[in-house]
Amino acid sequence: MPFILLTIGFILGFAFALYVGNWASREKRKDLERFEREIEQERLLMEQCESSCSDRASAFEEFNQKVSALVESRKEKLLELLAKKESLSSTQVADLLEVSQRTALRYLSELIDAGKVEQKGSGRATRYWLAQEDLANL
Repeated sequence: MPFILLTIGFILGFAFALYVGNWASREKRKDLERFEREIEQERLLMEQCESSCSDRASAFEEFNQKVSALVESRKEKLLELLAKKESLSSTQVADLLEVSQRTALRYLSELIDAGKVEQKGSGRATRYWLAQEDLANL
């Protein structure tokens, strides 16, 4: 009897490890796909800027302005999402903005530094919400 229980425990543990491993792989693939979309957006922006400008320096300047505008619009969208929801995780932010996990964390960090977003928790339990001052301004 103990051998059967040990075997069942081993099988269940192995199945759980496979499930967790597959889930982590799916999350990594999804994040990589979002990152590739970000790179493709920036490549298309750069092509547009190069085709519309006569020299490379002005193309880079125009590209930087467009990327800055894109980043600011994503941050505004993030603030709007946080106003609608009680709190979000960085993974939810990445999914909603269709950006990589690292980009979502960078946006959140910049908004925390600006005092617009607050953070609570650490690791996987970290949650983000609008700062109290921003809630009062809505």
